[in-house]
Amino acid sequence: MNKIRTGFILAGKILLLAVAAMALLFAVCLAAVLIGLLTGRSVDQMLALLSETAPWTIIVQDAVIVASVLILYALYERKKGWSLGFTLRRGRAVRETIAGLVFGAALITAAVLLIWLLGGIRIRGTEWNAGVARALAEGIAMFAVVAISEELLARGYLYGLIRFSYGTRAAIAVTSLLFALLHFGNDHLFDSPWAVLNLILVGVLFGALREWSGGLWIPVGLHMAWNYFQGYVYGFEVSGVRVESLVRVERAGSEAVSGGSFGAEGSAVTTLVLAAGWLAAFLYYRSRGRAAG
Repeated sequence: MNKIRTGFILAGKILLLAVAAMALLFAVCLAAVLIGLLTGRSVDQMLALLSETAPWTIIVQDAVIVASVLILYALYERKKGWSLGFTLRRGRAVRETIAGLVFGAALITAAVLLIWLLGGIRIRGTEWNAGVARALAEGIAMFAVVAISEELLARGYLYGLIRFSYGTRAAIAVTSLLFALLHFGNDHLFDSPWAVLNLILVGVLFGALREWSGGLWIPVGLHMAWNYFQGYVYGFEVSGVRVESLVRVERAGSEAVSGGSFGAEGSAVTTLVLAAGWLAAFLYYRSRGRAAG
């Protein structure tokens, strides 16, 4: 009975978080509209500006998620003693973020290389101009904020809530499923079963790294590098979203190999790479006594 009651309380807290985020986002949008009207812009002009500044719109949305999480954590959870995972002591943040960035870049590079070797893509060349350079710079800011907000939400707040009441395995399992669920609105997600499976698997990898490393810095770095290199460097869609890229590619052969319109995350090859990444991380942390056998 206590577990059932705790489950309802957790569901209520998650619902409260959603309501808080929507309320903050509404307030931000209302303020933006009022500023636009006061400065003489028409509705069409504001919509055009919104389209032109899409990366920064995403940054604002994710900043709202971060603010909502921090507010609810401070109000209801901090006194319970569990951490969101952003530990700042002795240079840990920089060291582990760099480790996550390197690991993430290595994993997505391995996936892309295997997809190419198996005939899933053709490389058309590279492109470099002022527009690409600007997009690459904006992409760093956008995917940094996306990684921070999604990891703070999934592996910080939700993970902490569930782990505090139900333990580590439940926290990893539930947050991995919720992480996949957060992407259900993305284009082309259901074109292939591999996309949903890979979102769950990457959630398991992030959750395991959150537990084994004792913080969010490695998951944040991995998340950011994975998205950035997949889209802005290698030219794949990122979870179904097309971005400007340094390398130009075109899909070829089976979508089970190429990933189709969802990007490399829709490929069966990526499933194997994520499994290998989890195994590598497990062996590393077990050698340090931080992952159970």
